[in-house]
Amino acid sequence: MRLNLRFGLDLDGYRPAAADDCHGQVSLGPLGMLSQLETRLGLSVQQPAIMRRLTGYLQLLRQCDNGSRFYSASLQIDPLALAHSLLDWRDRWIEAGWDGTADADSAPRLRDLAEVEQALRQSGQVPPGPADRLAAIAERLEMTSLSLDVVLVDPLTEFPQLWQRVLQQLGARQELPEENFCLARPDTDLGRLQRALRDKGSFTPAHDGSLLLLTAPDEGLLARALSRIQRSDLPATSCCAEALATQVVSEQSLATIDQTLWLEDNPLTGASDASAWRPPLQVLPLALSLFWQPLDPRRLLEFLAHPICPVPAPARYRLADVVAQAPGLGGAAWRKAISELEENLQQQAKDRLAATAAIKNLRQRLADWLDLPRFDPATGAPPQRLAEHCARLARWMSQRAQLENVSPGLRTLLLAAASQAREAQQGLDDLALGQSCITRVQLDRLLEEVTAAGTPVPESRAELGAIPSLRAPGAAIANQQRLLWWDFIEPWLPQRLPWSHQELTDLARQGARLQSPRQQYESLLRRWQRPILAASDQLVLLRPLRQRGEEVRLHPLGNLLQSLCGDRQIPTIDLSAELAENEISTTTPLRLHLQLEPQTPRPLPGLRRWWQLDQPQWLTRRETESFSSLQALLFSPYQWVLNYKARLRTSGLNDLATGSRLKGNLFHHLIEALLTDPQFDWLQATDQQIGQATRQCFERLLAEEAATFLQPGQRREKQSLADTAMRSVCQLIQQLRAAQVRHVEIEKPVQGRFSGGDLAGAIDLLVTNADGDEAVIDLKWGGSRYRATELRANRALQLALYAWLRRQQQRWPAQAFFILEEGCLLAHNAHYFPRARVCPPLEDNATTAGLWQQFEAAYQWRRAQLDAGQIEVTVTGTLPDEQSKTPEKALTIPETSDRFNDYACLTGWEEQA
Repeated sequence: MRLNLRFGLDLDGYRPAAADDCHGQVSLGPLGMLSQLETRLGLSVQQPAIMRRLTGYLQLLRQCDNGSRFYSASLQIDPLALAHSLLDWRDRWIEAGWDGTADADSAPRLRDLAEVEQALRQSGQVPPGPADRLAAIAERLEMTSLSLDVVLVDPLTEFPQLWQRVLQQLGARQELPEENFCLARPDTDLGRLQRALRDKGSFTPAHDGSLLLLTAPDEGLLARALSRIQRSDLPATSCCAEALATQVVSEQSLATIDQTLWLEDNPLTGASDASAWRPPLQVLPLALSLFWQPLDPRRLLEFLAHPICPVPAPARYRLADVVAQAPGLGGAAWRKAISELEENLQQQAKDRLAATAAIKNLRQRLADWLDLPRFDPATGAPPQRLAEHCARLARWMSQRAQLENVSPGLRTLLLAAASQAREAQQGLDDLALGQSCITRVQLDRLLEEVTAAGTPVPESRAELGAIPSLRAPGAAIANQQRLLWWDFIEPWLPQRLPWSHQELTDLARQGARLQSPRQQYESLLRRWQRPILAASDQLVLLRPLRQRGEEVRLHPLGNLLQSLCGDRQIPTIDLSAELAENEISTTTPLRLHLQLEPQTPRPLPGLRRWWQLDQPQWLTRRETESFSSLQALLFSPYQWVLNYKARLRTSGLNDLATGSRLKGNLFHHLIEALLTDPQFDWLQATDQQIGQATRQCFERLLAEEAATFLQPGQRREKQSLADTAMRSVCQLIQQLRAAQVRHVEIEKPVQGRFSGGDLAGAIDLLVTNADGDEAVIDLKWGGSRYRATELRANRALQLALYAWLRRQQQRWPAQAFFILEEGCLLAHNAHYFPRARVCPPLEDNATTAGLWQQFEAAYQWRRAQLDAGQIEVTVTGTLPDEQSKTPEKALTIPETSDRFNDYACLTGWEEQA
């Protein structure tokens, strides 16, 4: 029995709408036919990775480069992009019939690539691509024959030259399906259109519903319409109410349709866009990005916070939190976190031997994935080192895929990621044969080639009863009652050939006959018309006006159809206008009558000044308060409740620390490192020594805790910070020397009690002078005007709190703010710090002790409210009432306190928000 093969340009992946008796019949596109012929001729070969072909061809380009080739300059700038382009040229020429040679008088580019081609055929260095496989089939068919009955559904002349040769060898015959279609009734719009296309005439639409263009602002609404049409779930008055056998055709993705079908609990088509951003596929680029100097802390955070990461889960979560707060690697917080992780492993281990093994494994994993050598992106990294890393990642991915608790879908993605890592490894190994270093730009290009194809969602499969679909208009080779053309928008169109007229003439002499853009467009136009002719009852064109937020054009076929209508327009229904009952923007009396479930608007909760909790026992006192928690309790009780009682907190992994917070932390640690360094005597050091020590410490801390400022584009900011650091450190040391400070304690832990219970905190700088007197210095990045106002109004509560915890025998220590950005020290007076900027209280009798008493009174007042379940919401848009007034001798509370508010979405919304 002879196998009957239907072969067409668009039939790859073809599935008939109905399961007819197809015994002995197969419908194939170019890729399917290629595989079928290879199998029958005994030529089956393992399909090579694209990267192997690319790097192999790049080596040949280098071997043939004498410095005067047309590609010599490009080879030095972007070799992989060059190899990609020229290999594509070469494959297109081979498919067009090129014999691989060039005459002496041929164009220079053709002669150069002909020499590369001869080297390729002699060395066999480049694995065969589809064009090479087709050429091998043509050669084998010269010596043998196959018992196949090949029927072409597209004209032979529209196939590439090499395909024409193979099809002629197979004795293929042409049967265009459009010549045998049963057209719609001639008294319908669809029938008139079909005959106008066939006879190259025109027609006047009568708006009978057989031809329809549906438009909507986006694909979501169109997908709902398609789902209802396919299920015949429309009122009898709808122009698409009739139950007809339906098929979808599209050149675009059907993924949006499946999303809607899933929401409406209908069978899925199994369509899924291939994406390079599936979680396991993201790991390879992230892992390799850590080799570059300076280290990008954002990439490091993404690597550690990624759900698929080779660093053990407890360690990566802890280290990711460190990186988010101190963007860098190797700093004090980083080392402390690793030490804590090792202590936890010791406590969890059964015995000492197990603990040692666990700690060794952790250190090895951190060394393998994080403690990497760093290379200059412009100079490049050794390809062998990067290849080893890819191989290590491939092994880890493969091992992870074999775990029992891994779902089938995740296992598929892990294996795909392992395959990509191996392909990258092979590509890097090949590149190592011709170059000692690969730059970051070249590595990124290689990764683009490896990951470009992406992977579809593994669990995405067609379900029983799903609407039949065609991947291209040219695949509409059988009549169908109703055809729905999804995404009737402008597709890919033929581009101008990148070769000159002389080069095309020279190629033709060597057997290559390339189709011109005009010929390609005419072929596309013929295939575009096929769905129109295949529909026997109704044709519905679905056109979104925007796709992914961008405006899209009407399909070129739509312009042709419009021209056939003459002065009339294609019957069009604007779904958004129809749903809004707006008759103005429709061009037809027809209605789809798409019925969507009405949704009752639910207003956002409004702002309220007070929340009342029926169970106030949930608002009991905390065992230990700090300045931060007390500040929230007094000024923003709602934040205290949501943070410390409800424990609603923003994730520390959302983003890196930036702005004033990052700069303040950096300068805190800079001052701590300098003032506690036993090798640096700040009391005796000269200005030059202070500057040198500051500069060295600053550069080290940038890499460890603030690598954000080392990234491209941050040079000016980094220099500004360096200048500020020099000025700030010098000013602080001068202030300490002027105050005859002899002892400094950094981040001094303090604790004590107050009327509300235990109180704890950490003083930024606790200094002691030659007389033994103490002073509390709080370091602030900026805001000197605000801090000066606090001191003058005697409202510096943070200083008062720390002073309360350090007071000895009723003596309160001196207090001051040091503003890091400006290098100035603010104090109530100059008694302790003679060079301070004095900000005396406006009231003569204002003291720190008095401020503390006001705080205690305010605390008791606010605590009584919480004990009664009353929570004040001090946000902008609310007005204080009688309950908001503090007692006479208590600290005054501002009307609002929401400048820094993580809970803005929970406190209510203003009208018209």
